[in-house]
Amino acid sequence: MRAKKIGIIGSSRGFGKSVYGFFAKKGFPITGSYIGSPITNKEVVEDSDVVIFAVPIGVTVQVIDEMLPYSREDQLWMDVTTYKVGAVNTMLKSSADVIGLHPLFGPTEADTWRGQKIAVHMARVRAWSGWALDFLKATEARVELVDPAVHDFYMLGAQGLPQLLNAFVQAKVILALGFDTKQLLKLATRFSRKSFGLIGRILQQKNHRLYADIQIEHPGTAHMIKECIAALREVQVMVDRKDQLGLISWIEELDKQLGPDFVAEAAKL
Repeated sequence: MRAKKIGIIGSSRGFGKSVYGFFAKKGFPITGSYIGSPITNKEVVEDSDVVIFAVPIGVTVQVIDEMLPYSREDQLWMDVTTYKVGAVNTMLKSSADVIGLHPLFGPTEADTWRGQKIAVHMARVRAWSGWALDFLKATEARVELVDPAVHDFYMLGAQGLPQLLNAFVQAKVILALGFDTKQLLKLATRFSRKSFGLIGRILQQKNHRLYADIQIEHPGTAHMIKECIAALREVQVMVDRKDQLGLISWIEELDKQLGPDFVAEAAKL
């Protein structure tokens, strides 16, 4: 991977900080901007061969859009935001080559990308194809090539749903029911400890804006919540009626519809 001048917009935290460290360790000349930094986003774009956008989800499209007038045909633009459609479509308005990236792991796990998964969309890759492939190889990550619209749809189930229910709603109910959290952890089963682990890993990052944006910025979140409420109401009716057979049948139907392949693979996680 030949050294190029790397510019990161949003370099002070999260994946921006991780990407900065990745290229710095490999000896690349690198600049970064962030709120209050001495260098501006415009200066980063004008001074860089590779521009990487690593800003919060809710402002990604706006920040990219503001930089469009300063793009060049000899540049590569990439982003590492959670949702790809808006970011990729906006980068495609530039003159640069364009690749959308989504590291499928948390910023606190980003000391090394080895063995992790990265969703990738080669939106427009001309002169930068060789360098881009070398970069992805150098990360030692597992690359998942995926269309932005397909990616964003599945992120609702792969991120939005488990984070909302298994972390935030579960935490809210734990507090509402008045559990002593120390005693709860002492008596937790192996299964529940894994579930509580998601709460801990997310909240420990102290990046609450990221997880709020994951819910707020996905167009399917409202519908997902309606489906969650509908499912809970179905269970509530059966519990109120003490309908054991009905609930068994309900669970059996879930098992059947998900299918043995999904169940077997998910059980390994």
